[in-house]
Amino acid sequence: MAGAPQPTAADLDALWRQLGVSAEGEGVRLLDDAPLAAVRKAITANDSNRGSPT
Repeated sequence: MAGAPQPTAADLDALWRQLGVSAEGEGVRLLDDAPLAAVRKAITANDSNRGSPT
């Protein structure tokens, strides 16, 4: 039997880069040409058809 999964460190800087989120001064810049920009856009979309969470 396999052991329990072990936690691993996440490379958050790489994740932000792939999502197209770049620190700029006191804010952030969103880069639409990033590899995962479509994922970021889907996460942050204002979709009124989704309804409110339960």
